[in-house]
Amino acid sequence: MIEVRGTLISGGVYLAGELVRIEVSFMNLSETKDENIAVACAEVHCQCSFSEQKVKSSCTPKKLPSVDGHTSFAPSLGEKGFCVLATPPAILLSNLTLAPLASRTVYFCEYLPAGGPPSFHGSAVEYAYKLTVGVQRPNGRTHLLRVPLRVLDISQFVVSRGSVSSEETDKVNPFLVSTSSEDPQMVHALDNLMAFTSRQRLSSTMITRSKSSVAMFSLFKSSYRIGEEIVGIMDFTGADLPCYSLTVYLRSKEKVAEEHRQSRAQALYTDTHTSQTMTTLNCESVHVCLAIPVQCTPSFSTSLVELTWHLEFEFHLAASLAFGMAPINNTTDGSSVDDINMGAVPANRDEVWRSPERVKTETMLMTLPINVVLTPPSQASLSLTLPEHATKF
Repeated sequence: MIEVRGTLISGGVYLAGELVRIEVSFMNLSETKDENIAVACAEVHCQCSFSEQKVKSSCTPKKLPSVDGHTSFAPSLGEKGFCVLATPPAILLSNLTLAPLASRTVYFCEYLPAGGPPSFHGSAVEYAYKLTVGVQRPNGRTHLLRVPLRVLDISQFVVSRGSVSSEETDKVNPFLVSTSSEDPQMVHALDNLMAFTSRQRLSSTMITRSKSSVAMFSLFKSSYRIGEEIVGIMDFTGADLPCYSLTVYLRSKEKVAEEHRQSRAQALYTDTHTSQTMTTLNCESVHVCLAIPVQCTPSFSTSLVELTWHLEFEFHLAASLAFGMAPINNTTDGSSVDDINMGAVPANRDEVWRSPERVKTETMLMTLPINVVLTPPSQASLSLTLPEHATKF
């Protein structure tokens, strides 16, 4: 019996166009006889799968002539969907004889294709990158070892160096000699990414309802990296409508292209990632702080699906004032809801002021689009545990 084991050398998160390195070991588990390997190949490919209840099967390209997966190297054999892109297959070794309990280790390096979609696991569409190793005995079938990869698209930041000011990108210590073996183009693209997301410019949005002010929301920037925190201020100073509570949701919206939808009713699929609920009555302002999970996919768009991000605000307003109705007197001490909104206190200060058991409220929803981009792979892989992948045959 032969065991094939694959271990990624530089982590499991990569940029499109970056070099992937993997260590592949072949070991003969038998104690009595030799084992022969006719050929071992490797390839990186991106597989697109989709839900047939949500996406039309017409999105699948014309099928290529079928191959015999038992004897040929077919990395996508047995997987759902279709292959979006793939690298040319490379031969790792051939005509290898392993003595009992002997092993052989080889290394495979390949540049990820640029211009493809990022890794994405949505409700309707999925894009999955895999590094597949195929091993075949003489006159035997091909056995596959699939190692999953997470790929982030950085194409929008691969631009000429002159498009970003030298003050933002040329922050290099002149007294240190660089020994990095990284691709200069990728290093420059990461510099552009950090410069793009570090720019701060306060933007404010006035929130109103029926020409009455509710609050003003301020953000310090509009683009955020995955793993970063979205920090904002909700200011209720001078609001016409009292707000009892506020809930903020961080949501992503998956939109299937119109020509590939099964029905118009199944166009959008929303996923809630984090939320924050605050009591806001009599508050001048509250701080909003939502962390973008590092395992999420940044905004992207392909011919099949588009992913966007937004903040959704859920306000619980005083219904009596929102509709122009008289305040309801349902407190235990005879004070009205309007008195409580204005911060009134009982006439006798020795009495306990208890809030009303029920108040009429009106729910108002508002969405604010935001731009979510990638983060450097070194940060995206901090919370990622990479197990070793192995197969035996």
